[in-house]
Amino acid sequence: MSLYMQSSENSHYLAKETAPGIVPQIGEGHRVALSGLRMSTVHVVPKRADKWGSRSIGGPIQALQRDSTFQFSTYHYANEAYPSVSRYGMLFEAAMGNDPLVFSGGTVESIPASNRIRFTSAHNLSKSMAVSHGGELRFVSMIVDTQTIELNAPFSFAPPAGTVLPTAYTYSLARTLKSFSIFDYWAPGSSVQRIGRGAVADKLKLEINGDYHTISVSGPMVDTVDSLSFEAGAGGLTGFPTAPAGLEMTHPMPVPGHLGQAHIGTSRFYTLTEAEIALSNGVDGKGREFGSVVPRCFVPGRRSVTCSASLYVTDELATRNLYEWAAGRDTVPVMLQLGEQQGQLLGAYMPNVIPSFPEFDDRENRLIWRIERSVAHGTADDELYIGMA
Repeated sequence: MSLYMQSSENSHYLAKETAPGIVPQIGEGHRVALSGLRMSTVHVVPKRADKWGSRSIGGPIQALQRDSTFQFSTYHYANEAYPSVSRYGMLFEAAMGNDPLVFSGGTVESIPASNRIRFTSAHNLSKSMAVSHGGELRFVSMIVDTQTIELNAPFSFAPPAGTVLPTAYTYSLARTLKSFSIFDYWAPGSSVQRIGRGAVADKLKLEINGDYHTISVSGPMVDTVDSLSFEAGAGGLTGFPTAPAGLEMTHPMPVPGHLGQAHIGTSRFYTLTEAEIALSNGVDGKGREFGSVVPRCFVPGRRSVTCSASLYVTDELATRNLYEWAAGRDTVPVMLQLGEQQGQLLGAYMPNVIPSFPEFDDRENRLIWRIERSVAHGTADDELYIGMA
């Protein structure tokens, strides 16, 4: 007796490619939990203008060019492998381009000022790298000297002398992007299994709300390979790979959406209700060239980084300053921290954001300001940094 396929009976793996469209080997360490995945391939059917005395379409063209796309989302999960890198960090690496920068930690010598830290030895940090302490994440706003850094905001509780700051990872923007493969395995094994090869993260969204923080990624792919129509050589494979054999993945724990911090300008905001950071890479595919039915590569174009937020309005100075910054088109730093414990921290830092004018929303009992698509500016791939610790 045949059974309906249950949408929960599948497992997903993500892995970086060494060359666009060449499917890499995977193991249990590449498995991720996705809350939704869409992969689609369509044939590009050209319009025919020839006439043959009939209103019928006529015989089909067999060899057509193909367009493939993907879209998936996942929660922000606690990193059970911390201080090792999170397997979900690959999403930011793919969307932003650079290998992660690693701060292996350092011992605090003193706190010269509330937002400065002096280490007992060379810190080996660079501007905008992430550092962490006491369940908080901050970013380096200035390198004072080889042993001293200045942070974008002070820690709530300054680390005393002798404190060893833990490992932190920073993902930064690059001129080029990396491709990866998406593995979509279903149970039972006799069903159609799929691999999206040559996937490029054109759009990345980090959504903050009261339930769970969500990460969404979408973009084009070179092609979709499936177990039913597989032919040797597709994606550099000699045979369609089976799902890795190993222990079942421990169900990861999402980080609750109400945990975190928001820093805008020189102030910490406690009235934020939701926020979204959106990165668009303007990816264009080389998919219409003579001699190929699938894109051979993808090229990133003009980048866009925006930040949107909603917050309850108070008569505090920080709230009034936000309106003045928008009116004067002043650039301010924006940092959002998700989570409040080591191993679950995720931070987004935009050093130069021009806040858009707030939209006044009085439909609820409390006045809400909605700040839509404030643009993050940069000069050298420095609009956005993602930190994890």
